[in-house]
Amino acid sequence: KSPGNPFPAGLTDCFKAMEWLASDESNEVLPSNLDRGKVALIGDSSGANFAAVLTSLWRDALKADLTPFPSEIQQRLTVKYVVLFYPCCMPAFPLKSHVAPEMKNATLLPHTLARYFINAYTQYNNDLLQDRRMNLFQISYAGFPRTILISAGRDPLCDDSMILSSLLKEANVDCMHLHYPKDTHGFLYLGMLLGSMITKSVKEILDVLPPDFQKAMSHAKEGTKE
Repeated sequence: KSPGNPFPAGLTDCFKAMEWLASDESNEVLPSNLDRGKVALIGDSSGANFAAVLTSLWRDALKADLTPFPSEIQQRLTVKYVVLFYPCCMPAFPLKSHVAPEMKNATLLPHTLARYFINAYTQYNNDLLQDRRMNLFQISYAGFPRTILISAGRDPLCDDSMILSSLLKEANVDCMHLHYPKDTHGFLYLGMLLGSMITKSVKEILDVLPPDFQKAMSHAKEGTKE
């Protein structure tokens, strides 16, 4: 986590995890029937940023430092689904929802905390906000896999999702955008307070994923193992 590990440390770690998943080494740990042709990348907030960036890098056979990696490794793993919960798109300019007065003290992500996170991650290097590994609006979404985008109306990052949804649809990506106008950033973590909306959102996500993903996500949600 930043500020101890600013950009691109977290992204590099995530990319190494994908490389490992595509490698023979992972066979010693993972189930023998694992289908690497049906990988889903799922993240929320900054994790959703990572999920989108990693999908684009893997599609283009680029490492986290933008150097190419062998196509034979790329071909061993296919990102088939991307699920983005209220993503932080890291645009180079503030959006309306970022500075809206009613969002100043937003639940879990007030203005001051959001600015701290950005400065800690970029180390005050605003040039990074033009980088495709950070700014999701700099990514080409041509050929992107099926995407499920979840956003909240009472979230400073609400406009991030609205613009991202438009970009995905303009690129003819199979995108489902689920918007919860009465919810806040991080609503998945609010448990008892927003339990009904959590149940609804998870159910809607499960309903649009194939059976294998439904089963995996249900186990993750319930904290169970086979």
